[in-house]
Formats: sequence, C-alpha cells, structure tokens
Amino acid sequence: MKINSDGTNIIYNEKVLRIFEYDKKDRPMRMVSVNRKSYTVAKLVCEAWNGLPEDEKMIAKHKYCFTDDHYRNLYWGKRGENKLVRSKLSKISSEDIPVIIDRIKKGDTLKKIAADYGTSDTSIGRVKRRYLK
Repeated sequence: MKINSDGTNIIYNEKVLRIFEYDKKDRPMRMVSVNRKSYTVAKLVCEAWNGLPEDEKMIAKHKYCFTDDHYRNLYWGKRGENKLVRSKLSKISSEDIPVIIDRIKKGDTLKKIAADYGTSDTSIGRVKRRYLK
C-alpha cells in the first residue's frame, strides 16, 4: 500500500482507492474500502507515517483539526482521551463570557441569552456556575 502524507492518494495493489466521506454525528470522516473492509484514512495515514500503535485498542486521533488527515496532525491514542472536541464545537467564545456574565447580572434570563448565542440554556448555566460565584 502506498499513501501520501495527507491521505488524498491511496494506492493498493497498483489501484487507486476511492475515498468516500462518512458523516459521523459531529464531524465527517474519510474512509476507504480494502478487501470489503472499511478503514479510516486517518488510521491508514497514521500507520504509514507514524508507525503501528503500541496497543490494538489505540486509534488515530487528531491533534488540531478533524478534517486534516496530515500525518503531523495525527497520533495514536485511546478512545475518549481527545478533549479537543468539546472546545472546538462550543458556540461560546472566551470573549463572549464577560458579556454573558454582565447580562446575567442585569437580570436577563438564561433562555434569552442562549437564543442570542444559538446555544442551549444549559450552556449558559454552565458559564454562570463557573464564572459567577
């Protein structure tokens, strides 16, 4: 198997493999099919450029961007250890927090603030609990 550094060109037995996108809950994954078995492009790139994992239970993890399958963006890790997902998907930036706290102090409801930021009132409640003591 031959694979370039970012997984855009994968050759197996002198044939170019077709890469297809699989939409998983919160992020797309690029996949290929080899001998009727599907593999993520991230896994193949990580194996080819970073070596085999120490443990069979380890999977290829993204360090920065879930759509970038370059080998420098991948590493072997255990399921659930990548905490980057939550912070990247948050609709509330660190610059929004002081504004939200001021609005809470002025008496705006959590539901109204959440609607303005396109998030849930639970998220605004977390901001209140963490930063307003």
